[in-house]
Amino acid sequence: MTVSALSRNYGCSRVNMYKIFDKASIDTAMLLRFSLLLNYDFFQHYCNELSQRGFHSDN
Repeated sequence: MTVSALSRNYGCSRVNMYKIFDKASIDTAMLLRFSLLLNYDFFQHYCNELSQRGFHSDN
């Protein structure tokens, strides 16, 4: 997906999308929106990182 298409689907300008890209971090609500828009689970990277560090869910 192009930056133009992503920004249009997200509801912001290309300039603002590039500002988001430049951030050191984003909140989980924003990450969830990107995951849904791009059909990609960005949270899996955090789950993998936690597992590698010895954290396990209670589920």
